[in-house]
Amino acid sequence: MGHQLTIPKVKWAVSNNVKFLVQGGGHGHQATWTIGPDDIIINTRPLAGTVVDLSSHTAVINAGTLVGEANNAAHASHVHLALGTCNSVGVLGAVLGGGIGNFQGLYGLSIDSLISLRFVSATGDLFTVTAESHPDLWYALRGAGHNFGIVTSITMRVYPELNSGLHWTSLLIFPPHKIREVAQIVNDTPLGQKSSVHIFMMQPPPDFQPAFATSLWYAGTPEEGKAHFSSLFAAGSVAEMGPPGGVTPANILNSAADEMAKKGGRKPCVATSLEKLDPDAVERCWELFVDFLARHPSAGESGLMFEVYDTAKVMQVPEEESAFALRRYGVHAVGLIKYKDAALDNAAAAFGEEFRKVVREGGGMEKAKVYCNFAIGDETAEEMYGDAARIEKLKAIKAKWDPENLFSEHHPFN
Repeated sequence: MGHQLTIPKVKWAVSNNVKFLVQGGGHGHQATWTIGPDDIIINTRPLAGTVVDLSSHTAVINAGTLVGEANNAAHASHVHLALGTCNSVGVLGAVLGGGIGNFQGLYGLSIDSLISLRFVSATGDLFTVTAESHPDLWYALRGAGHNFGIVTSITMRVYPELNSGLHWTSLLIFPPHKIREVAQIVNDTPLGQKSSVHIFMMQPPPDFQPAFATSLWYAGTPEEGKAHFSSLFAAGSVAEMGPPGGVTPANILNSAADEMAKKGGRKPCVATSLEKLDPDAVERCWELFVDFLARHPSAGESGLMFEVYDTAKVMQVPEEESAFALRRYGVHAVGLIKYKDAALDNAAAAFGEEFRKVVREGGGMEKAKVYCNFAIGDETAEEMYGDAARIEKLKAIKAKWDPENLFSEHHPFN
Protein backbone atom coordinates (compact mmCIF):
# COMPACT_ATOMS: atom_id res chain seq x y z
CA MET A 1 0.00 0.00 0.00
CA GLY A 2 1.05 3.62 -0.52
CA HIS A 3 1.66 4.44 3.12
CA GLN A 4 4.30 1.70 3.36
CA LEU A 5 6.44 3.72 0.98
CA THR A 6 5.51 7.28 1.88
CA ILE A 7 5.68 7.11 5.70
CA PRO A 8 9.42 6.25 5.89
CA LYS A 9 10.23 8.98 3.35
CA VAL A 10 8.31 11.63 5.28
CA LYS A 11 9.87 10.64 8.59
CA TRP A 12 13.37 10.58 7.08
CA ALA A 13 12.92 13.98 5.42
CA VAL A 14 11.53 15.58 8.59
CA SER A 15 14.22 14.14 10.86
CA ASN A 16 16.97 15.24 8.45
CA ASN A 17 15.48 18.66 7.77
CA VAL A 18 15.17 17.90 4.05
CA LYS A 19 12.54 19.71 2.03
CA PHE A 20 10.31 17.49 -0.08
CA LEU A 21 7.64 17.69 -2.76
CA VAL A 22 4.95 15.06 -3.29
CA GLN A 23 4.31 14.20 -6.93
CA GLY A 24 1.43 12.28 -8.46
CA GLY A 25 0.99 12.36 -12.24
CA GLY A 26 3.73 14.92 -12.77
CA HIS A 27 1.46 17.58 -14.24
CA GLY A 28 0.77 21.07 -12.95
CA HIS A 29 0.11 24.57 -14.20
CA GLN A 30 2.14 26.19 -11.44
CA ALA A 31 5.39 27.81 -12.59
CA THR A 32 6.84 28.74 -9.19
CA TRP A 33 8.17 25.54 -7.65
CA THR A 34 11.06 26.17 -5.27
CA ILE A 35 12.33 22.61 -4.88
CA GLY A 36 16.13 22.73 -4.81
CA PRO A 37 19.01 20.42 -5.80
CA ASP A 38 19.36 19.03 -2.26
CA ASP A 39 15.62 18.46 -1.78
CA ILE A 40 13.69 15.32 -2.70
CA ILE A 41 10.57 14.40 -4.61
CA ILE A 42 8.31 11.71 -3.17
CA ASN A 43 6.95 10.22 -6.39
CA THR A 44 3.72 8.28 -5.79
CA ARG A 45 3.42 7.07 -9.39
CA PRO A 46 4.60 3.51 -8.52
CA LEU A 47 1.65 3.14 -6.15
CA ALA A 48 -0.97 3.49 -8.91
CA GLY A 49 -4.00 1.25 -8.90
CA THR A 50 -7.80 1.29 -8.91
CA VAL A 51 -10.10 -1.30 -7.38
CA VAL A 52 -13.83 -1.07 -8.11
CA ASP A 53 -16.17 -2.80 -5.66
CA LEU A 54 -19.58 -3.18 -7.26
CA SER A 55 -21.14 -4.56 -4.09
CA SER A 56 -20.47 -1.32 -2.20
CA HIS A 57 -20.66 0.98 -5.26
CA THR A 58 -17.20 2.35 -4.45
CA ALA A 59 -13.71 2.54 -5.90
CA VAL A 60 -10.40 2.77 -4.07
CA ILE A 61 -7.91 4.83 -6.08
CA ASN A 62 -4.29 4.88 -4.99
CA ALA A 63 -1.89 7.80 -5.19
CA GLY A 64 -0.08 7.93 -8.53
CA THR A 65 -3.08 6.72 -10.51
CA LEU A 66 -3.80 8.75 -13.63
CA VAL A 67 -7.30 9.86 -14.59
CA GLY A 68 -7.20 7.75 -17.74
CA GLU A 69 -6.22 4.65 -15.79
CA ALA A 70 -9.02 5.12 -13.26
CA ASN A 71 -11.53 5.69 -16.05
CA ASN A 72 -10.38 2.50 -17.79
CA ALA A 73 -10.96 0.55 -14.59
CA ALA A 74 -14.39 2.11 -14.15
CA HIS A 75 -15.39 1.43 -17.76
CA ALA A 76 -14.33 -2.21 -17.44
CA SER A 77 -16.70 -2.47 -14.46
CA HIS A 78 -19.53 -0.63 -16.26
CA VAL A 79 -19.55 2.34 -13.89
CA HIS A 80 -18.68 6.04 -14.02
CA LEU A 81 -16.34 8.04 -11.81
CA ALA A 82 -16.72 11.78 -11.21
CA LEU A 83 -13.23 12.73 -12.40
CA GLY A 84 -11.59 15.42 -14.53
CA THR A 85 -11.06 15.76 -18.27
CA CYS A 86 -7.34 15.12 -18.76
CA ASN A 87 -6.19 11.50 -18.90
CA SER A 88 -2.58 12.08 -17.90
CA VAL A 89 -3.27 14.08 -14.74
CA GLY A 90 -2.96 12.32 -11.38
CA VAL A 91 -6.37 11.53 -9.89
CA LEU A 92 -5.56 12.47 -6.32
CA GLY A 93 -4.00 15.83 -7.15
CA ALA A 94 -7.02 16.79 -9.23
CA VAL A 95 -9.50 15.58 -6.63
CA LEU A 96 -7.81 17.37 -3.72
CA GLY A 97 -8.28 20.66 -5.57
CA GLY A 98 -12.00 20.02 -5.99
CA GLY A 99 -12.38 18.00 -9.16
CA ILE A 100 -14.33 19.76 -11.91
CA GLY A 101 -15.31 17.83 -15.02
CA ASN A 102 -17.93 16.61 -17.45
CA PHE A 103 -19.75 14.46 -14.91
CA GLN A 104 -20.27 17.24 -12.38
CA GLY A 105 -23.76 17.90 -13.71
CA LEU A 106 -24.71 14.37 -12.74
CA TYR A 107 -22.64 13.69 -9.64
CA GLY A 108 -21.18 17.00 -8.48
CA LEU A 109 -17.48 17.65 -8.02
CA SER A 110 -15.03 14.82 -7.42
CA ILE A 111 -14.86 15.81 -3.76
CA ASP A 112 -18.64 15.38 -3.50
CA SER A 113 -18.22 11.67 -4.24
CA LEU A 114 -15.52 11.11 -1.63
CA ILE A 115 -16.19 8.71 1.22
CA SER A 116 -12.80 8.64 2.90
CA LEU A 117 -9.10 9.41 2.42
CA ARG A 118 -6.02 7.60 3.70
CA PHE A 119 -3.77 10.33 5.04
CA VAL A 120 -0.12 10.58 6.09
CA SER A 121 0.41 13.61 8.32
CA ALA A 122 3.44 15.86 8.62
CA THR A 123 4.64 13.69 11.53
CA GLY A 124 4.39 10.51 9.46
CA ASP A 125 1.25 9.24 11.17
CA LEU A 126 -1.26 7.30 9.10
CA PHE A 127 -5.03 7.37 9.54
CA THR A 128 -8.31 7.46 7.65
CA VAL A 129 -10.08 10.79 7.27
CA THR A 130 -13.87 10.92 7.07
CA ALA A 131 -16.49 13.55 7.84
CA GLU A 132 -17.00 11.95 11.23
CA SER A 133 -13.43 11.08 12.24
CA HIS A 134 -11.65 14.37 11.45
CA PRO A 135 -14.16 17.05 10.39
CA ASP A 136 -11.53 19.78 10.14
CA LEU A 137 -9.31 17.80 7.75
CA TRP A 138 -12.38 16.57 5.88
CA TYR A 139 -13.22 20.21 5.19
CA ALA A 140 -9.68 21.24 4.22
CA LEU A 141 -8.69 18.24 2.10
CA ARG A 142 -11.70 18.76 -0.15
CA GLY A 143 -10.58 21.78 -2.14
CA ALA A 144 -7.24 22.75 -0.58
CA GLY A 145 -5.91 19.28 0.10
CA HIS A 146 -2.41 19.74 -1.29
CA ASN A 147 -1.44 21.80 1.77
CA PHE A 148 -1.87 19.41 4.71
CA GLY A 149 -0.17 16.08 4.15
CA ILE A 150 -0.01 13.12 1.78
CA VAL A 151 -3.15 11.32 0.66
CA THR A 152 -2.14 7.77 -0.28
CA SER A 153 -5.56 6.63 -1.47
CA ILE A 154 -9.18 7.72 -1.68
CA THR A 155 -12.44 5.84 -1.57
CA MET A 156 -15.19 7.37 -3.67
CA ARG A 157 -18.61 6.46 -4.99
CA VAL A 158 -19.08 4.97 -8.43
CA TYR A 159 -22.24 5.31 -10.51
CA PRO A 160 -23.98 2.99 -13.01
CA GLU A 161 -22.87 3.74 -16.55
CA LEU A 162 -25.27 5.59 -18.84
CA ASN A 163 -26.18 4.45 -22.36
CA SER A 164 -24.01 1.33 -21.96
CA GLY A 165 -20.98 3.54 -21.48
CA LEU A 166 -21.27 5.05 -24.98
CA HIS A 167 -21.73 8.84 -25.05
CA TRP A 168 -22.42 11.21 -27.89
CA THR A 169 -19.69 13.70 -28.83
CA SER A 170 -19.35 16.15 -31.67
CA LEU A 171 -17.01 18.93 -32.77
CA LEU A 172 -18.58 21.88 -34.61
CA ILE A 173 -16.29 24.36 -36.38
CA PHE A 174 -17.70 27.85 -36.92
CA PRO A 175 -16.55 30.79 -39.02
CA PRO A 176 -15.04 33.63 -36.96
CA HIS A 177 -17.97 35.98 -37.57
CA LYS A 178 -20.14 33.53 -35.61
CA ILE A 179 -18.08 33.72 -32.40
CA ARG A 180 -20.30 36.13 -30.47
CA GLU A 181 -23.47 34.32 -31.56
CA VAL A 182 -22.08 30.93 -30.56
CA ALA A 183 -20.89 32.21 -27.17
CA GLN A 184 -24.35 33.65 -26.49
CA ILE A 185 -26.03 30.38 -27.48
CA VAL A 186 -23.77 28.51 -25.06
CA ASN A 187 -24.78 30.97 -22.34
CA ASP A 188 -28.47 30.53 -23.15
CA THR A 189 -28.47 26.73 -23.46
CA PRO A 190 -29.29 25.01 -20.15
CA LEU A 191 -26.70 22.24 -19.99
CA GLY A 192 -28.59 20.05 -17.55
CA GLN A 193 -27.09 17.02 -15.89
CA LYS A 194 -25.83 15.10 -18.90
CA SER A 195 -23.88 17.58 -21.00
CA SER A 196 -20.96 19.97 -21.24
CA VAL A 197 -19.43 22.30 -23.82
CA HIS A 198 -15.80 23.11 -24.50
CA ILE A 199 -15.05 26.08 -26.73
CA PHE A 200 -11.69 25.84 -28.50
CA MET A 201 -9.48 28.25 -30.41
CA MET A 202 -6.79 26.16 -32.08
CA GLN A 203 -4.99 25.24 -35.31
CA PRO A 204 -6.16 21.71 -36.17
CA PRO A 205 -4.89 19.48 -38.98
CA PRO A 206 -4.88 19.21 -41.91
CA ASP A 207 -4.87 22.96 -42.65
CA PHE A 208 -3.25 24.18 -39.41
CA GLN A 209 -5.10 27.47 -39.62
CA PRO A 210 -6.82 29.22 -36.69
CA ALA A 211 -10.20 27.65 -36.05
CA PHE A 212 -13.06 28.33 -33.64
CA ALA A 213 -14.90 25.22 -32.48
CA THR A 214 -17.27 23.81 -29.89
CA SER A 215 -16.74 20.32 -28.50
CA LEU A 216 -20.06 18.91 -27.30
CA TRP A 217 -20.70 16.00 -24.93
CA TYR A 218 -23.96 14.34 -24.01
CA ALA A 219 -24.27 11.23 -21.84
CA GLY A 220 -26.74 9.54 -24.16
CA THR A 221 -27.56 8.74 -27.78
CA PRO A 222 -26.70 10.83 -30.88
CA GLU A 223 -30.38 11.67 -31.30
CA GLU A 224 -30.59 12.95 -27.73
CA GLY A 225 -27.34 14.89 -28.02
CA LYS A 226 -28.24 16.63 -31.26
CA ALA A 227 -31.67 17.53 -29.93
CA HIS A 228 -30.14 18.93 -26.76
CA PHE A 229 -27.73 21.14 -28.72
CA SER A 230 -30.12 21.97 -31.56
CA SER A 231 -29.47 25.72 -31.22
CA LEU A 232 -25.76 25.26 -31.88
CA PHE A 233 -26.47 22.98 -34.84
CA ALA A 234 -28.72 25.68 -36.27
CA ALA A 235 -26.07 28.38 -35.87
CA GLY A 236 -24.31 27.68 -39.15
CA SER A 237 -21.18 25.63 -38.55
CA VAL A 238 -18.86 25.01 -41.50
CA ALA A 239 -17.89 21.50 -40.43
CA GLU A 240 -19.01 18.77 -38.06
CA MET A 241 -16.65 16.05 -36.89
CA GLY A 242 -17.19 13.14 -34.57
CA PRO A 243 -16.45 9.48 -33.94
CA PRO A 244 -17.97 6.69 -36.05
CA GLY A 245 -21.61 6.34 -35.15
CA GLY A 246 -21.40 9.54 -33.13
CA VAL A 247 -20.59 7.80 -29.83
CA THR A 248 -17.44 7.51 -27.77
CA PRO A 249 -16.70 5.01 -24.98
CA ALA A 250 -16.77 6.83 -21.65
CA ASN A 251 -13.17 5.89 -20.82
CA ILE A 252 -11.78 7.75 -23.83
CA LEU A 253 -13.91 10.88 -23.66
CA ASN A 254 -10.76 12.78 -22.62
CA SER A 255 -8.53 11.54 -25.43
CA ALA A 256 -8.70 14.78 -27.43
CA ALA A 257 -6.50 16.43 -24.79
CA ASP A 258 -3.81 13.75 -24.86
CA GLU A 259 -1.62 15.46 -27.44
CA MET A 260 -1.60 18.80 -25.64
CA ALA A 261 -0.73 17.11 -22.36
CA LYS A 262 2.33 15.21 -23.58
CA LYS A 263 5.53 15.91 -21.71
CA GLY A 264 8.18 17.99 -23.40
CA GLY A 265 8.46 21.51 -24.75
CA ARG A 266 7.34 24.67 -23.01
CA LYS A 267 3.70 25.04 -21.96
CA PRO A 268 2.99 28.14 -19.86
CA CYS A 269 -0.66 28.17 -18.92
CA VAL A 270 -3.04 30.76 -17.47
CA ALA A 271 -6.63 30.43 -16.34
CA THR A 272 -9.53 32.19 -14.71
CA SER A 273 -13.01 31.09 -13.61
CA LEU A 274 -16.33 32.74 -14.48
CA GLU A 275 -20.04 32.35 -13.90
CA LYS A 276 -20.85 32.81 -17.59
CA LEU A 277 -19.26 33.67 -20.92
CA ASP A 278 -19.04 37.22 -22.21
CA PRO A 279 -19.46 37.06 -26.03
CA ASP A 280 -17.49 40.26 -26.60
CA ALA A 281 -14.60 38.93 -24.51
CA VAL A 282 -14.62 35.60 -26.37
CA GLU A 283 -14.42 37.45 -29.68
CA ARG A 284 -11.57 39.60 -28.37
CA CYS A 285 -9.71 36.46 -27.28
CA TRP A 286 -9.99 35.16 -30.83
CA GLU A 287 -8.41 38.35 -32.14
CA LEU A 288 -5.57 38.03 -29.64
CA PHE A 289 -5.07 34.37 -30.56
CA VAL A 290 -4.90 34.99 -34.30
CA ASP A 291 -2.55 37.93 -33.84
CA PHE A 292 -0.22 35.97 -31.54
CA LEU A 293 0.06 33.03 -33.94
CA ALA A 294 0.66 35.35 -36.88
CA ARG A 295 3.61 36.87 -35.02
CA HIS A 296 4.85 33.59 -33.55
CA PRO A 297 4.00 30.72 -35.92
CA SER A 298 6.28 28.32 -34.01
CA ALA A 299 3.68 28.42 -31.22
CA GLY A 300 1.07 26.97 -33.55
CA GLU A 301 0.14 24.13 -31.21
CA SER A 302 -1.16 26.63 -28.63
CA GLY A 303 -4.83 26.86 -27.81
CA LEU A 304 -7.42 28.80 -25.85
CA MET A 305 -10.28 26.96 -24.21
CA PHE A 306 -13.46 27.73 -22.31
CA GLU A 307 -14.70 24.73 -20.33
CA VAL A 308 -18.42 25.14 -19.64
CA TYR A 309 -20.10 22.88 -17.07
CA ASP A 310 -23.46 22.71 -15.35
CA THR A 311 -23.37 23.87 -11.72
CA ALA A 312 -26.84 22.92 -10.38
CA LYS A 313 -25.73 19.65 -8.79
CA VAL A 314 -22.46 21.20 -7.58
CA MET A 315 -24.32 24.02 -5.82
CA GLN A 316 -26.54 21.62 -3.91
CA VAL A 317 -23.60 21.20 -1.53
CA PRO A 318 -23.25 24.36 0.60
CA GLU A 319 -20.01 26.21 -0.04
CA GLU A 320 -19.13 26.25 3.66
CA GLU A 321 -18.94 22.45 3.79
CA SER A 322 -15.60 22.24 1.97
CA ALA A 323 -12.57 24.32 1.10
CA PHE A 324 -13.70 24.54 -2.53
CA ALA A 325 -15.00 28.09 -2.97
CA LEU A 326 -16.05 28.21 -6.64
CA ARG A 327 -19.23 26.13 -6.75
CA ARG A 328 -21.18 28.68 -8.75
CA TYR A 329 -18.40 29.17 -11.32
CA GLY A 330 -19.20 26.91 -14.26
CA VAL A 331 -16.85 28.44 -16.86
CA HIS A 332 -13.09 27.93 -16.70
CA ALA A 333 -11.07 29.84 -19.29
CA VAL A 334 -7.66 28.29 -19.97
CA GLY A 335 -4.87 29.48 -22.23
CA LEU A 336 -2.16 26.92 -23.04
CA ILE A 337 0.76 28.36 -24.98
CA LYS A 338 2.86 25.56 -26.46
CA TYR A 339 6.26 26.02 -28.09
CA LYS A 340 9.90 24.87 -27.85
CA ASP A 341 12.12 27.94 -28.11
CA ALA A 342 12.86 29.68 -24.79
CA ALA A 343 13.22 32.93 -26.74
CA LEU A 344 9.40 33.01 -26.87
CA ASP A 345 8.99 33.00 -23.09
CA ASN A 346 8.37 36.73 -22.72
CA ALA A 347 5.97 36.92 -25.65
CA ALA A 348 4.08 33.88 -24.40
CA ALA A 349 3.78 35.33 -20.90
CA ALA A 350 2.51 38.64 -22.27
CA PHE A 351 -0.06 36.88 -24.46
CA GLY A 352 -1.26 34.72 -21.58
CA GLU A 353 -1.63 37.69 -19.26
CA GLU A 354 -3.56 39.67 -21.89
CA PHE A 355 -5.88 36.69 -22.46
CA ARG A 356 -6.54 36.40 -18.73
CA LYS A 357 -7.12 40.16 -18.43
CA VAL A 358 -9.62 40.22 -21.28
CA VAL A 359 -11.56 37.27 -19.89
CA ARG A 360 -11.69 38.67 -16.37
CA GLU A 361 -12.76 42.13 -17.46
CA GLY A 362 -15.38 40.61 -19.76
CA GLY A 363 -16.75 38.61 -16.86
CA GLY A 364 -17.41 41.82 -14.96
CA MET A 365 -15.73 40.43 -11.88
CA GLU A 366 -14.90 42.69 -8.96
CA LYS A 367 -12.49 40.06 -7.69
CA ALA A 368 -10.77 37.47 -9.86
CA LYS A 369 -11.35 33.76 -9.24
CA VAL A 370 -9.38 30.74 -10.36
CA TYR A 371 -9.70 26.99 -9.82
CA CYS A 372 -6.64 26.18 -7.72
CA ASN A 373 -5.65 23.25 -9.96
CA PHE A 374 -5.41 25.74 -12.84
CA ALA A 375 -3.54 28.44 -10.91
CA ILE A 376 0.00 29.35 -11.96
CA GLY A 377 1.34 30.85 -8.74
CA ASP A 378 0.73 34.59 -9.03
CA GLU A 379 -2.84 34.42 -7.72
CA THR A 380 -3.85 35.41 -4.21
CA ALA A 381 -5.24 32.97 -1.66
CA GLU A 382 -8.61 34.75 -1.90
CA GLU A 383 -8.74 34.15 -5.66
CA MET A 384 -8.38 30.41 -5.10
CA TYR A 385 -9.98 29.70 -1.72
CA GLY A 386 -12.48 32.47 -1.04
CA ASP A 387 -12.89 35.30 1.43
CA ALA A 388 -10.81 36.19 4.48
CA ALA A 389 -12.90 34.07 6.85
CA ARG A 390 -12.32 30.96 4.74
CA ILE A 391 -8.59 31.67 4.58
CA GLU A 392 -8.40 32.08 8.34
CA LYS A 393 -10.21 28.77 8.82
CA LEU A 394 -7.71 27.01 6.56
CA LYS A 395 -4.81 28.63 8.39
CA ALA A 396 -6.11 27.36 11.71
CA ILE A 397 -6.39 23.81 10.37
CA LYS A 398 -2.94 24.14 8.84
CA ALA A 399 -1.46 25.24 12.19
CA LYS A 400 -2.88 22.13 13.81
CA TRP A 401 -1.84 19.53 11.24
CA ASP A 402 1.25 21.03 9.57
CA PRO A 403 2.68 23.65 11.95
CA GLU A 404 6.12 23.51 10.29
CA ASN A 405 4.56 24.23 6.88
CA LEU A 406 6.14 21.18 5.26
CA PHE A 407 3.43 21.03 2.60
CA SER A 408 3.67 24.43 0.99
CA GLU A 409 4.60 23.98 -2.65
CA HIS A 410 1.16 23.82 -4.28
CA HIS A 411 -0.77 27.09 -4.03
CA PRO A 412 -0.42 27.79 -0.32
CA PHE A 413 -2.76 30.17 1.49
CA ASN A 414 -0.29 31.50 4.06
